[in-house]
Amino acid sequence: LHRGAPASRTGRPEWDDSYWEHWATVTQVYLGGGLARGRLGELAARSADAVLSRLTAGACTATVAAHPDLLPLVGAARSVPDGAGPALVLDIGHTAVKHAVADYQDGVLGSLHRLRSVRAPAMDAAQSKPAGALGVAEALAGIAAAAFADAASQHELIPEVIAAIAAYLDGGQPLPARGSRYSQLRAVSGDLSQWMSQQVSRRLRRWVRITLIHDGSSAARAVPADPGTAVVMLGTSLGVGYPCPGLALRPVSPRLHVPAR
Repeated sequence: LHRGAPASRTGRPEWDDSYWEHWATVTQVYLGGGLARGRLGELAARSADAVLSRLTAGACTATVAAHPDLLPLVGAARSVPDGAGPALVLDIGHTAVKHAVADYQDGVLGSLHRLRSVRAPAMDAAQSKPAGALGVAEALAGIAAAAFADAASQHELIPEVIAAIAAYLDGGQPLPARGSRYSQLRAVSGDLSQWMSQQVSRRLRRWVRITLIHDGSSAARAVPADPGTAVVMLGTSLGVGYPCPGLALRPVSPRLHVPAR
């Protein structure tokens, strides 16, 4: 990616030159995702950094991010509007849907209380139900509503959920893309975020807004907002995100508390 060799470009025909020009400017790669936890993440970063050092003459480095498996949740928590909280945040991946309650002290993200993860709904009709885009969307709405009800029994939650989802989005609507079954949810509604908000609110019998963001972009909101930075997520699949300088994000306490479940 950093060198943009012809063979690499052939493998990504959907990318125009702007993607490769951007990657040529990347100087810091953070590794995140479930596979970047613990010893495995340390070894992966060390190996990747050695390769980068050899092939880029030290122009690009790799390291494991803090709380690598929680990056989309941290990024979602940083995206909660200023002055509000506590809030429920979700990470809707291909294997599981993670939940956490983000709590703030003087506007600073101070703790992330993880809740029990739920298996992600299947899309393939050959797998266990629900199958099809509408079935998956309804299952996700049910998961979000149940998580909100559970968390609201212990916390005074704001009526907005920030949900990172494994799909590229434009204004809360999935874009057609290879490799993500959640991109097929675009068939459910012309505005998936609004549709999810209505479905969750109907289940809870109160208005709750669901704001969807790309999981890679959410992960990138958890690391320093340097334009020369990229996040590579190592999980069920490979994902990527880029910090966007200038976003109004909540600061994170250097002693972010993530209690054990």
